Amino acid sequence: MGGTIMRTNQAFFFSWPEAFLTDTETVGGKGWNLARLDRYGFGIPRGGVLSAAVYVHFLEVNGLKPFMQSLHNRSQ
Repeated sequence: MGGTIMRTNQAFFFSWPEAFLTDTETVGGKGWNLARLDRYGFGIPRGGVLSAAVYVHFLEVNGLKPFMQSLHNRSQ
């Protein structure tokens, strides 16, 4: 099983405290809001979020971007 390696100087994974210091463009809306909840003491599971760039790369490499776009268009 082959794949394409994403080469970038950007972070792939952000802990909740790191994600809070970014923005929705970097970690997505859900990731950033979970980071806010963590920051203000709400009980969320330990962890973090993948960057939005990594998510988009995954969709592109696996040919899923058109499928995801069709789901998005259906929900409009």
